[in-house]
Amino acid sequence: KNAEKIKISDLLGHTSGIYNISDDKAFDDVKMKLQNRKQLLDRIESYSPVFEPGLKAEYSNTNYLLLGYIIQDITSKTYKEAVFERIVKRAGLKNTYYFSKINPKKKEAYSYKFIDGKWVRQDEYHESTAGGAGGLQSTASDLTLFAKALWSGTLISKESLAEMTKIEMGFGRGLFAFPFGERKFLGHNGDIEGFATVLGYYPKEDLAISLTLNGVNTEIDDMMIGIFSCYYKLPYRFPNFATTAVDDTVLKSYEGLYSTASLPYKVKIVAREGKLVAIAMEPGQGMFELNPLSETEFNYDPANLHMIFSAKGFTLKQGGQVTEFRKEASPQPSPKEKE
Repeated sequence: KNAEKIKISDLLGHTSGIYNISDDKAFDDVKMKLQNRKQLLDRIESYSPVFEPGLKAEYSNTNYLLLGYIIQDITSKTYKEAVFERIVKRAGLKNTYYFSKINPKKKEAYSYKFIDGKWVRQDEYHESTAGGAGGLQSTASDLTLFAKALWSGTLISKESLAEMTKIEMGFGRGLFAFPFGERKFLGHNGDIEGFATVLGYYPKEDLAISLTLNGVNTEIDDMMIGIFSCYYKLPYRFPNFATTAVDDTVLKSYEGLYSTASLPYKVKIVAREGKLVAIAMEPGQGMFELNPLSETEFNYDPANLHMIFSAKGFTLKQGGQVTEFRKEASPQPSPKEKE
């Protein structure tokens, strides 16, 4: 739908309005299986447009799946062959190739997700369903070599690079910008199965940085801030990754409304899906998930916050200050409410 209005530049810059195929829950049933082009195109054509082409930008893996097909049509080669000849070979990448089944004997890693306190190995996409949207595997060092080759003119012309790096509505052509202080890195991130990758390049310093993970249970943005801070020798407090498992009955016992005379707002504590969540009952304060350090002590590392619970309330420690919150008594239901 809208094919007559959509340009290749719309696919590259995510202004096509085509629905993201990986957002479809039904896609989970097919992503591990061989799919031919017609099957995937029929699925893509069945979706309604998310918005009119060029109206705004919104990331969609479907754009890159389609671009992979276009590359095949233009080059009369498979996507795998085109990538090898035009990128991998030219850039001298030794550990980058179109993916197949993971082979640990070739030092390839499986991917994992952290579920209920355990790392669970993830099923693999079939290469046909990943295509141009996520069909490559590589290493951190190869990714930085790729960035160098891209900006040095080894892979494309200066004119094409200028088109790639022109940021409009948050996206370039296969790139976007992410700032660190006054520096603006250009690159991309992404995830598939349990893998996650970040690649950034800062032209002014000819600096490329990449991060590849085969399991994530923290915020990747926070990790990148830490890496940049260490590299540029800026002050950085390393996060506390300690955690423990706490029984649901213990978490439930902490639920309630807490208050203190020294602050104008109350804090609501809720147990959700095996986690303890704190909600500041004041506009703009928001909510955050607490990390258990023991059955009574919890922290929220981004804000350097510690909460120690007791039967009467909790002690909040933050920024060198200690505040005692008392648990308010729950209103007793009337006889009618009990009925």
